Amino acid sequence: MLQSYLPAIESAPRGERGRMIEDLSRQLGVSKATIYRKLDEAGYCQDRQRRADAGSTAVEEQALAALAAYMKSGIRSNDKATLAIPTARQVLEASGVDFGEVTNSTLGRLLRERGLDVKTQQAPEPFVRMRSLHPNHVHQCDPSVCLVYYLPNGGQHILEEREVYKNKPFLLGKENLKVWRYVLTDHYSGSICHRYYQVAGENTLTLWDFLLYSWAKKADPLDAFHGLPDLLVWDKGSANSSKAIANALRGLRVQTYDHKVGNPRVKGSVERSNDIVERLFESRLKAQPVRSVDELNEYAEKWDALYNAGLIKGYDSTLRRAKSSRLDLWLTIPVDKLRELPEGARNLLVPEPETRQVQGDLSVSYAHPRLGRSGSYSLGKLPGIRPKLVVNVQPILTDPDGVLRVSYQYQGEEITDEIYPALIDEAGFPLDAPVWGQEFKSHPDTYVQTAAKSLDDLIGDEKKPFAGWNEGNGIAALDAIQSSDPSVVAMQKTGRPVAPPQSRIRISTVEAAKVLKARMGWWTPECLQYLRDTYTDGVPEADIDAIELRLGGQRRKAGCVG
Repeated sequence: MLQSYLPAIESAPRGERGRMIEDLSRQLGVSKATIYRKLDEAGYCQDRQRRADAGSTAVEEQALAALAAYMKSGIRSNDKATLAIPTARQVLEASGVDFGEVTNSTLGRLLRERGLDVKTQQAPEPFVRMRSLHPNHVHQCDPSVCLVYYLPNGGQHILEEREVYKNKPFLLGKENLKVWRYVLTDHYSGSICHRYYQVAGENTLTLWDFLLYSWAKKADPLDAFHGLPDLLVWDKGSANSSKAIANALRGLRVQTYDHKVGNPRVKGSVERSNDIVERLFESRLKAQPVRSVDELNEYAEKWDALYNAGLIKGYDSTLRRAKSSRLDLWLTIPVDKLRELPEGARNLLVPEPETRQVQGDLSVSYAHPRLGRSGSYSLGKLPGIRPKLVVNVQPILTDPDGVLRVSYQYQGEEITDEIYPALIDEAGFPLDAPVWGQEFKSHPDTYVQTAAKSLDDLIGDEKKPFAGWNEGNGIAALDAIQSSDPSVVAMQKTGRPVAPPQSRIRISTVEAAKVLKARMGWWTPECLQYLRDTYTDGVPEADIDAIELRLGGQRRKAGCVG
């Protein structure tokens, strides 16, 4: 619109241009700043001489950084900015930060130019777009709560936002009515597979059932997407990180990658698939309710097949980057990359890993499902293996030869290896076993035997006990008799003498009188009566000396008492 005014404005004298801009501002009812911006977009050149100080500012960079940091500290967890420039400036100026005479709008412009404003700081971090090499190279999995739940009588209800408000949980105490949506996406082709479960929350059994469903062949021939991935990407959910799931996936040779919390972009493919399922499939449930989760899954499987094939009426589900349907792109998978889900995979999910004890010939026995019999697995070449050691075992179902995954702890580290079963003859003997009368084989020393031989070398024999201690270990010889250094003398100290405890033995007054009479050389009946009156329970031996002092020198009969 303003482009028609552009020639007249540019050809007008410089003093007239401002008046023309003001007239346009009144006529169009917009500010002069808007007129200038629109003219700049149309190619207007004001032909002004650039100021010598253009690009500089009177505000110090340190002050701008302080303003930006303080405003960023006011961003809440919900990304709401609570600190505006006037408030932040007032607080900082009261704290000694100098912004000069510039206006608040100038401060805002300076922050934007430097990328320090709140809006720029809230922008998502840049990411690196990843690529996968072929279909089933990488699968991404993500569960989430669906807004559908089913009443015990089979009725369907779709929750509204106000019903699932976090402070008013609608299903509190009715968690078994929740419906969880599990979605899996092939990163290469974008193929989607999803399923619903009516459970209270994420759990290991539900996750395993969904993975097996996703990787198995479907009844509908149009739904061709299936097979095991090389890598499974998901978040650090409690079910995902369980040991049972980890062990089961090892049995299928599926590696896992847990992305860090707060970085959902890592599995952006399945995040988009969740949104697609919610908008294009679950939105239909209001118009056509289904009566149960089983019926819901029937429709979900049909919808997945149609969507991946690009056959949804009135909607183009073509994968933009490949310009083809998801099904067509998935069908380009090489035969050697399509790993079928083996039979018995459901049995891989066990609470604790299976264990076996190493036998005397350094082997373990295991009835591998792919062998159809019990096989012998030799562990003699693994470090730290010894008889009676308990090891964890895990059958690898994707290998037709019956490979067994063995793991155990050795010197603080986990040792893991895949062992093939020993080949046997018609009688069941290992083919690599030595034949009687023809050859003889022995296992290399285990680390226990090696350590024992080292100890024996140090111990020596009766003639030269511990002779090995002279060889390079810094000890001339054992000094078992005189093991102390005579040049070291301890400082002697004298302690406080301890008085012997006084006797608490009591004797009768008659026995005490005999003792006292013998010691003093005299006695009177009054003295005996004194003993009887004073010591009714007998006279303590420890008091004899005190009694003698009391009675001593009192040779007058009347002076014995008192």
